[in-house]
Amino acid sequence: MTGRLSVLVVTYGCADTVGTFHRQLADSLANMPGHEILYHDNSPDDSVVTTLEQAGADAGSISRDRDNPGFAAGVNRLLARAGGQYIALVNPDVSGFTPRFWQQLMNTARPGEARFVRLNDSAGNMQDCVGRAPSLRRALLPRRRWARISRPTSVETGIMAFMFTHRQNLERVGPLDESYWLYAEDLDWCWRARQKGIRLVYDPRLSLVHSGGQSADTIMSRREQKIAKYRAEGLFIDRHYRGLHRWIMGLLNRYKIFRCQ
Repeated sequence: MTGRLSVLVVTYGCADTVGTFHRQLADSLANMPGHEILYHDNSPDDSVVTTLEQAGADAGSISRDRDNPGFAAGVNRLLARAGGQYIALVNPDVSGFTPRFWQQLMNTARPGEARFVRLNDSAGNMQDCVGRAPSLRRALLPRRRWARISRPTSVETGIMAFMFTHRQNLERVGPLDESYWLYAEDLDWCWRARQKGIRLVYDPRLSLVHSGGQSADTIMSRREQKIAKYRAEGLFIDRHYRGLHRWIMGLLNRYKIFRCQ
């Protein structure tokens, strides 16, 4: 291991956001020994890489794919380079990092857990960042009010706009499934993690701001994003569900896609 913490960031477009993101992130980690910030850029041009270097990112910390193989592929390329004992996956549209945030996160980390924090929108409202995996139970039961939870709580899934875990957990579960080009790769990884006995924890005592969808907005309309999410969810259902449950969930999934078209 080359350090204690590796922060991994996949970027696509939105160069103006990326520069501000890097400066805040680097400042928040300035006093943490043994950390590294690694970027993988999927943009078709040089704008993001240029902006990162102008913001102070080391050129050697940046890798890239001009043909955009997807978010999961970008994360896997970063994992292959990372040397930290702990891994933080972070989207570049997340903000609010402080030294205290990282200190609290490291102090509460447990080897057999993957941790998710509260993600708020710019108005301070909690986003849909953790919850239950797709199931009949989720479809039929009242939605849990996660915004009211104040203590660390086990969850079935969380989004990888921010996820923090021990390197050993990633090695046990394996890399992200690159069949998911965008969306549901986090759902798939969380499912596999729980099968391996890794506890997924939502800790609302720590919070960040997540703009959300900025990169996707450059390549898809909001309607197209919703359809892409449902299709990715359909792939997840085909991969992991069996029998009548798979058939019913697949039918519900196709209905959701139909309603969007």
